[in-house]
Amino acid sequence: ENSYTVNSIVFAMEDILSKLESLKEDFEESLHPESTAYKAYAISDGGAVHEPARRGGGAAPGSPADLSTGPWTQFMLMLNSWRTLTASKLNLTCDSLTEPILDLPETATVHPQTTAVVSFLRQAVSFGEAMTDLLPVPQRAGAPGHLSDQSLKLRRLAEDMLQGHFEAMFDDKAGNDPFTSPHRSLFILNNLHYCVTELADDEIYAPLLDNSTVLSERLQYVESVKAHFVTAITRELEHLLVQDLGSVGDLKQYGIHIIEATKRLQQAHVALEVPDFDLRTELRFRVRSALLPGYSEKYAHLATLNLFGGPTRSKPVPKHILQTPDFFSVIISQLFEISETSSFPPALVGTPAAT
Repeated sequence: ENSYTVNSIVFAMEDILSKLESLKEDFEESLHPESTAYKAYAISDGGAVHEPARRGGGAAPGSPADLSTGPWTQFMLMLNSWRTLTASKLNLTCDSLTEPILDLPETATVHPQTTAVVSFLRQAVSFGEAMTDLLPVPQRAGAPGHLSDQSLKLRRLAEDMLQGHFEAMFDDKAGNDPFTSPHRSLFILNNLHYCVTELADDEIYAPLLDNSTVLSERLQYVESVKAHFVTAITRELEHLLVQDLGSVGDLKQYGIHIIEATKRLQQAHVALEVPDFDLRTELRFRVRSALLPGYSEKYAHLATLNLFGGPTRSKPVPKHILQTPDFFSVIISQLFEISETSSFPPALVGTPAAT
């Protein structure tokens, strides 16, 4: 067992449990005399069935001589035992899906454990009462008053899984700091964005999680990580591009510093992936907005200074010194691209093809 197969195991058990529950009514009707006696005299306690003694000792009048060996009793013992096993497996599944994620993908893409969390919650809905009957009834504080007990249980399950998944992505040594490296920052952003947006946009979970503090906090955290991530990866170039050229001694060397910083940005992040189309587009837009205006301005200024020889002041800056703004824009458009060979298919949201 592992976190990628445990879903199928627990829901296979849920399927068996729901089938047993559906047989209960038919069995009760066909085994009516014994089922009536069972309900009148049998006491189920942790899977064990005991015959109640009547007052004054002895068997209660009319009770079966050996109720525990009857087929109805055996069926109920099996049903109760299977329900207990399934509830235990359900708890183990939740624990497994929220274990710390230690094997970060090299591309910082969405981890299979993240997609398994969302898949688990969606499958939980499909089993209805067979699933929710195994869950405790949570407090109603903060939850919409119109939610039924079943819906309230699913809401609490989703909130617990969101919180557990959030904690699973952080390194014990780093604590809750996602900015130990751009790689870890993007990994947390990719995975948290996938999890919360999939649930926030889900036709079933969206109303269930209405006014959820946990979901609201996770969505706000996604926005915070976006801003910090873009700031971190653009900081070096942005620092160069805001410099006053009047204070720069060697303008040729200044241009070389810019192209070297551009190469570092490209090399460090072109291999990282953002599988969600909308998120990938937004991050590229933010990077382009932060860098391209300043880059274009500096390029235009250097191109008119005739620093590189030639009879006119409009000679283009040599490419080994500085690339054109259009080419710089192309570099940005290559950041965070998905790979057909390394991307995890369930995480490719928005389009099946690279964009």
